Amino acid sequence: MRPIIGISVGHYGPAVAFEGMDRADVCTSHLDRDEWTYSRNDMVSLIRKFGMGGLVYPEPVCIDARHIDWRAVSRVHGFVGNYDIRLRAQMAKLKECDLLIELHYNYYSDHAVSGHEAHVFGGEDKSAEWAEMILGEMDGAFPEHRNRGVKESEFKILQLMQGAMPTVLMEPAFIFEDILEDTEAWRERYTTALVAATYRFLDLDSPRS
Repeated sequence: MRPIIGISVGHYGPAVAFEGMDRADVCTSHLDRDEWTYSRNDMVSLIRKFGMGGLVYPEPVCIDARHIDWRAVSRVHGFVGNYDIRLRAQMAKLKECDLLIELHYNYYSDHAVSGHEAHVFGGEDKSAEWAEMILGEMDGAFPEHRNRGVKESEFKILQLMQGAMPTVLMEPAFIFEDILEDTEAWRERYTTALVAATYRFLDLDSPRS
């Protein structure tokens, strides 16, 4: 039976804010770029690449803002972000994913920073092993891009997935970085690196796509 790879898009829609939403609910943005759109397109590319390989089953674990009235959710639950994250965690478990990768883009007030990093929950050795493989593939794909390392973090999605399946929260670049200017070339190399690392983690012998 093919392993199921859950692919989660962090946040839930372009950089818009509804009344009553906390700033932490809103994805990062820079000029015409926003984190959710970039991550969602990364997910589409990953689904295509994994699907073409035929060795694993890619399963989207994504909440689409168009299908949920977040104003109503905000009134009932208050902090929308936590509710959204719980939904994604439930979806990954209900779909019986073997692995889960959550896609994000980083942000910082100092636009001189750069680099790729991965986050795992502390003590999740398999998650850390997969994350190291991803960053290794990223180093090969982007040799001049800084490797900021695997970080032990307590992001909500990582807490909720603790013990359920290896889970990595990926921050491949800061949303304002020049490396993202050629978006399609960036995405092709980035998602190829993710696929190669995942096959290697699962000990699947597959050529790069």
